[in-house]
Amino acid sequence: MSYHWWYSKSGGVWSPYSLQDAEEIEHAYISGEDHVELHSGLYSVNISDRSQQRVGGSRRPILRGLWYFETSNGSLIPFPEETASTLENYFYSGLEASNVAIDEHRSVRKTPAGSFEQFRSDTGKVRRVVRGYLPFQVGPPTAGSQAASGGEAVAAVSASDLELAAVGVHRRVGVTGATVLELAQGYTQAYDQGRDAARNVA
Repeated sequence: MSYHWWYSKSGGVWSPYSLQDAEEIEHAYISGEDHVELHSGLYSVNISDRSQQRVGGSRRPILRGLWYFETSNGSLIPFPEETASTLENYFYSGLEASNVAIDEHRSVRKTPAGSFEQFRSDTGKVRRVVRGYLPFQVGPPTAGSQAASGGEAVAAVSASDLELAAVGVHRRVGVTGATVLELAQGYTQAYDQGRDAARNVA
């Protein structure tokens, strides 16, 4: 499952980098580099400080996202990196937890269906939790990316996850009802085709 990079806008609202910018930052991160220049040097990203500096402007926090919770309007908000690391360790590193406390009132639990949700003990509110920023991962993988990875490029994303992602994306632009279902099914079909193509790469 891919990580995605985010920057903090005014008011502390997290916003995702474009796919191209996020890939540049992630490549630098994996390569052990500490600085990335974006948009011909207009923005300078310091990975170790988790900050972005605009030329002549202010400095903003950045974040490497993997785990997200869904807000009431369907958008995904990244958990802090420390929280994401805790969830990753418990749910995907062999510790086999079914419920992980992330602060005094909130916990993330795995449902019988294999999905995740956040529960607040003080309010009883439940929110959907997602591993990976799905809207950027819809569609079949390329043969080149599959050959390079040596594994099934889309194995970590289930068809049901893609349907939920489609609903979340199109809810935000006012598409509802049968149109959402049709779009979600289209994403799911693309997922299935990509999975089959990945398995057949020599």
